[in-house]
Amino acid sequence: MRRTVRLKLTTTSEQTIVLPHSLPLALCPVCKRVVEVLTVEQSTMVLNTEESALGDLIADRIAHLVQTEIGDKVVCKDSLIPK
Repeated sequence: MRRTVRLKLTTTSEQTIVLPHSLPLALCPVCKRVVEVLTVEQSTMVLNTEESALGDLIADRIAHLVQTEIGDKVVCKDSLIPK
């Protein structure tokens, strides 16, 4: 008689992301202070997610979107990586 065994495997991965030593600064409208900011691409790498998921976090006001003086849209680093 054959016996069936079911296994559930859960894996995790670890990734090291190297950010520039000095990140740009901007005024975060949510934190109400000058913070380091990341590009959308850097933010998705830090969160290991897709841009659409980052958009959801911004819509839910978990991640803070910052518009720079020249119109670039960047993300408050403190909202992604709490101190």
